[in-house]
Amino acid sequence: MSRTHFLWAVAASTALFLLLLVQNQSQRFPQLPTFSGNKQQLAGQNAPNSESPIRLTDVTITATEHAGGTATSTHKDYPLIDSLRVAIVETQGYHDEVAAAFMHSLGSQPEVELSVFKQAPRFGIEKLVEEFDLPRKLPPWQPWQDFISGPNSTKPYRPDLVVLSTCTWDATSDFVSSRLNSLLNEGKTYVLCVVHETDEWEEPKVEFESTIRPWAEAGKIDFITLSPQVATTLEVHGMKSWPREGDNRIERKIRHYAPVFPVKLPPLPTVNDEEYTQGNDSFALQGIFDPTRRDFDATFAHLQRFIDSRNIRFNKALPKSELRDHAKADQNAGSSLPYASNTHINVSNGERPEVKDSDSLPFESNIQLHLLGHGDIRPTVPDPLKPHVFFHESLPYPDFYDLLSQQSALLPAFSSDHYLWMKASSSIAASLIGGTPLVANKKILHAYSYLSEDAVYLQREGESEFDVIQRMLESPRSWRLEKQRRVRKRAAEVVEENVLKVKTWITEAKSQIGRFD
Repeated sequence: MSRTHFLWAVAASTALFLLLLVQNQSQRFPQLPTFSGNKQQLAGQNAPNSESPIRLTDVTITATEHAGGTATSTHKDYPLIDSLRVAIVETQGYHDEVAAAFMHSLGSQPEVELSVFKQAPRFGIEKLVEEFDLPRKLPPWQPWQDFISGPNSTKPYRPDLVVLSTCTWDATSDFVSSRLNSLLNEGKTYVLCVVHETDEWEEPKVEFESTIRPWAEAGKIDFITLSPQVATTLEVHGMKSWPREGDNRIERKIRHYAPVFPVKLPPLPTVNDEEYTQGNDSFALQGIFDPTRRDFDATFAHLQRFIDSRNIRFNKALPKSELRDHAKADQNAGSSLPYASNTHINVSNGERPEVKDSDSLPFESNIQLHLLGHGDIRPTVPDPLKPHVFFHESLPYPDFYDLLSQQSALLPAFSSDHYLWMKASSSIAASLIGGTPLVANKKILHAYSYLSEDAVYLQREGESEFDVIQRMLESPRSWRLEKQRRVRKRAAEVVEENVLKVKTWITEAKSQIGRFD
């Protein structure tokens, strides 16, 4: 073979090798389409035929993270170029539970690089957040004023997704509003605007409208309510000045989210536990201690009726020796409850009169009402009920949920029916987080459809909520435990549903900001 032929042979072999290599790489990494079109156009670019559109779920792909290492994409066909930078912003120091729920749902997404810009954590909420089992360790919370610089103060922080957890206030802050305007101009950020009350949205404030409306016109914002029925109300009554038809129509993407997150609760007792054999005859009311918001006189009258009924039944049925045993158990019960106090005794300090074997006191029921919340004015408790009514004011969150988990039932503290359709009640989510069955009628189940009927004490037609409490107190202890188990199971399901729901929102948001170009 001549030298010329030899060189031609080498060149041909090299070209063939390179051709095979390119084909192999193109099969592993297909050319990515841009996101300039709609979903149907996008599907047509990459689908083998028009009947096989792109699916946006179900496959895990590993890619390089923004901060090094690997991140996992939840999108099927597109390798993730970078981590998804997500900022939770809250400027008022409120709604700790809502922020915590989003921290769990977002932090459960492996590709999310989460930053929290919020006032200093309140009431120990950070202790619960630290217990979350997440793919990445959450960073320390930062003051909301650091939103412009983010974790790296050497250059402006550009998140891919911003959650405004008190949207009407966050967006009207001059500092946050200015940064949001800059991010919108860059076109690489999506916003989740959390709506707490719909009446603020019928005619939004001028400063709020000037910040949020351009995001809606650009199709880069979702409005998130905290109950399904509030989402419906916002759809019908919200943003009335925004055109709904014609060429200038502004799309309002409204979704709902249950602010529920996992908490490590004490285990439920078993049939062999002393706690089980003694029973749990306490129930709770959560909210503001304000006599103008609730008829506490009626509440206390029902409580007295429960106690009298139990006393009569036991005193007739039990011999004196057992009555003394029950009296002792009654006086020892509740001594471990955190921060419990009333106007008569302080259970946390163990202030209870001693019962001796020689005493012949009649049995007195240990039915208890625990009021969890805060308020400047406490309702007046009748003297006979003072050993049975306990106020727990401004508890740390770990103690709050721990105490709530020890209650057999929770009464909703709705001051009006606005909590059914205009704003969400914190008691509903609290009942799931704390594992305590809620007393709920059909209207509540409809408004908060993430509840399940088998995990509440259903208030039937014609019944009062105290009729339900009486049924609960008269039910077998095994049935009360079963209700609590069902609540814990439903809470775990809601937490998982939130993770999957947020995963879908992220996928759609990424398509709007061109994350797969």
